[in-house]
Parts: sequence; structure tokens; C-alpha cells
Amino acid sequence: LWRPFDILGFPVLEDERMFGAFRGQLRVTNRQLFLEPMIEQLSPDGCVRVDICPMVFLARTARLRSFKFQEELRVGEHEQFFYSNAYFGLQVAVCSDSSFPHFRVNTTSAGYAKRRERMPELMLSAFRSLGFERAMFLFRKYDHGLMQDYDELLGKGVPPWYISDD
Repeated sequence: LWRPFDILGFPVLEDERMFGAFRGQLRVTNRQLFLEPMIEQLSPDGCVRVDICPMVFLARTARLRSFKFQEELRVGEHEQFFYSNAYFGLQVAVCSDSSFPHFRVNTTSAGYAKRRERMPELMLSAFRSLGFERAMFLFRKYDHGLMQDYDELLGKGVPPWYISDD
């Protein structure tokens, strides 16, 4: 059944240059959450249906208010929002015909550095509260035919067959 999009996300080019494509499918395997990029599959209108997109989006206000957002989460709230609300029928797309800037300010304050150091611990705690032992952000496609990709995944402790290469 086709449904209209509730959220239309857009690429954030500065982030994509630094980290990779933060849009795609959310897949769960053995209590592990994988964010797998979808960047090649475009429709004639320039949009592609995804499970997660950057938090830069247009949304139907009345419909967005019907979804749950856990405000008490300090990190991981983005992934939790998209993962949890998929069960309530959230329809998401990314449209590549527009983008938004995200200019970063370099800071060296002690408080900011301390927060950044704690980020992996906070993220792990947030994902465990959702029932996941681990989350992996795959900002690029992996090719099972390339030994370097195979070795990289094994080096991260991830069986390559857990990762989609379609």
C-alpha cells in the first residue's frame, strides 16, 4: 500500500563530505542496529523512500505531532525517533534536489571536549535502552566481492553476511 510521505529529508552536504550519507535503511540483525546508506536509488521526482534521514526535513505538522519523540534521551534520539515510529507508519523520503548547509564551529572548550569523549558511552547506553547491543553506521555501501571491505567488517567484529550489499 502506497502512502504519502510524512517527512521529506534533504542531504546535509557538509556532513556527507565529513562522514558519508546519513540516510537509508534501518535494519536489525541479532540485536544489532545497522544504518545502511541508500544513495543510488532515485525516483523521477528526485526523492527516494528511506527509513532514516538527517534531522533537516519538511514534515506534515499534524502527522508529525502524532509520532513519539523521547525528549529525555541525550543522544541516540534521532535513531530512536525513526526506528520506533516506523511501527506507527512513519513514511520518510530524502529528496536530492535540495540540500541544507550545516556549518560547524570549532570549539576547544573543556566542557565540549568532555562531552565528546563520553559520546560513545552515551550512545551505547541509548541503544541498549532500545534493546540493541550495538549500532553501526555504514556511511557507504560495502561490496562483498572486495576483500578490503570483507576484512574491514571482520575487523569491526561484524560478520559480513549481516551487511546488505544490494
